[in-house]
Amino acid sequence: VAVAMFVVGTGVFVAALIIAAGRSRQAEIGMGGLFFLQGSAPRQTQVHLLGSVAVEVVVALATAAARPYTSLAFGILAPMYGLGLAGLWAARNGTFAPRTPPTPRAGRV
Repeated sequence: VAVAMFVVGTGVFVAALIIAAGRSRQAEIGMGGLFFLQGSAPRQTQVHLLGSVAVEVVVALATAAARPYTSLAFGILAPMYGLGLAGLWAARNGTFAPRTPPTPRAGRV
């Protein structure tokens, strides 16, 4: 289950990056805002999405610590699922500042 969550989470993570790259032509998107929802999501959404990531991390570390040399140790891969979903939400629905046009450099022709 943990490996499946990791594989699906990695796919969702990549999808979030692709969607965010498309939006980055009009918006200033940073990694903190994209995957950790800093300033890009309402507080309630942050609590839900990042709370689920926190629970996944705690459960993964607890199970891996309880049985470190068994298949349960693969549980540390599972939080990638929650992180990918947070990024996907932000890539689709997040609020980001508009991109500012670059300023011309001195001496450029």
